[in-house]
Amino acid sequence: MEDRTVFDIRHFLYENECHPENLKDKWRGSYSRKGQTLTIKSVCGFDVQVSSDGKNIKAECKAGPLQPVKRRSAAARLAEAIGQVIVSGSNAQSEEL
Repeated sequence: MEDRTVFDIRHFLYENECHPENLKDKWRGSYSRKGQTLTIKSVCGFDVQVSSDGKNIKAECKAGPLQPVKRRSAAARLAEAIGQVIVSGSNAQSEEL
């Protein structure tokens, strides 16, 4: 299987002034930006989880940029991501999905 970068997270964090504080490997760990802390870790569940201003923000990233690919339309991939958010839904007032 070909190894390819879909999203260069290290470059994105650097360009957005996120400074590494406590990294577990090349990019997973804690970063600081303008007085806030962002922790990136690989866990089962939502791909992105951020706590900011008393809210827990969770996002699911699916299959790279939303463009049609062979045998799979962009609409199908978007529906899959929305479905995963709905199934993983939360009633907690502090959570944004």
